[in-house]
Amino acid sequence: MDPKFPVQEKVSGTVWQHLLYAKWDWLAGEEMKAYVFKVMIEPDGDGWRAYFPAWEHVGASTWGFTQKEALKNIQEVLQLVLEDLVEENDPIPEVPEGEGFISAEPQVAVTI
Repeated sequence: MDPKFPVQEKVSGTVWQHLLYAKWDWLAGEEMKAYVFKVMIEPDGDGWRAYFPAWEHVGASTWGFTQKEALKNIQEVLQLVLEDLVEENDPIPEVPEGEGFISAEPQVAVTI
């Protein structure tokens, strides 16, 4: 495991950062890329809010009744955001240093 990207780290109070993984094998002939995001999960009323701060402007935010559900939902949201950007030929926003990374090689992140 890369020490720069811990799977789970308590940040402050009940706010947690998680690594999320999203990848896809898009159009024929294009290389597969893996995107790893450090997302935020925090209490929100009766549930949990999950988001990737750098990409909230493109819709990378969701919630769930539990932390686990919020984490699952943000992974799906990030996958959809990436697929939509590619389908529309829109530029993929930068992943700020320290908030995740993009790899030309397959990656897997597991959060427990």
